[in-house]
Amino acid sequence: MAVAFSTDLSTFVPERPIYAVGENSNGSLAWMTNQLMDFQINVTSEEDTKTDAQGNTIFSISKAKACDVSFTTPLFTLELVAAMNGTEKQVGSVGHEIAVPKFETVKLVAETNKVVIASTATTIYLAHDVRNSGTVGTPEYKISAALLTKDGSTRKKLELDTTATQVTDLASGEFMFTKGTGESVPTMYDSITILNADYDAGSSILITYEYLTESAIQIVNSAEDFPVASVVKVLVRGYDVCDKTSPIYAYFIFPSAKFQTNYTLGMALDQNIDCNLTCSYDYCSDARELYRMVIAGE
Repeated sequence: MAVAFSTDLSTFVPERPIYAVGENSNGSLAWMTNQLMDFQINVTSEEDTKTDAQGNTIFSISKAKACDVSFTTPLFTLELVAAMNGTEKQVGSVGHEIAVPKFETVKLVAETNKVVIASTATTIYLAHDVRNSGTVGTPEYKISAALLTKDGSTRKKLELDTTATQVTDLASGEFMFTKGTGESVPTMYDSITILNADYDAGSSILITYEYLTESAIQIVNSAEDFPVASVVKVLVRGYDVCDKTSPIYAYFIFPSAKFQTNYTLGMALDQNIDCNLTCSYDYCSDARELYRMVIAGE
């Protein structure tokens, strides 16, 4: 990174922020993003004034300085959003599987090892094992099913018959869940069975359930967790007004900055995430700094 630098520098033209990094007190990385824009620092204070008999200000004292930092990111950065929730990104592993919802849409046409159509009922083998939300001794499998219209909306909701053990136990509008053996044979997978009389040939069905997997990541926003302060450093690229050919890099260092808990996450393509942090001054520093800016040559 070539830096055009002179200690005579007095005017800096910022171009754009390059990185924002949050560090823990031991220097380890808490979060980072290289997708940020509209980086701003807002400093405020209170003014106590002394006025004369006519109400004219004759003296003022500034106090209670405060500092907020804000930036916008166009991408959903998992570590960043986790930090905004006072937590960390969780990665599934052996013994720490993550519960994942599954929306499985199946066309009710005979398909080997997937849709088996008998004389009175149809069995659909599921892509995953349904998660047991109960106990080993008293298992509970939460699963729903709905027949769909051609445009994908609900035509008919089916009710799970938890006592049914065979097709003849089913009434119209009901379905039966069968727990598989756990073997890696399609016909031994978890399955549901519905009556043929409940659907027209070629219809589709939506089956929803949860399954456990190691191949997942998640962020949990808990009512018990809140963001904690970190050392935040933002790298901004800019230029000397007298030399517009070589970039200058400025670092803004906030010794104690914490994400505000109020935020909005938009899932539309044209929506961004607004990130706001509240700064505290470094109480254990002689300078009592809220932030500092550093520009240095290599």
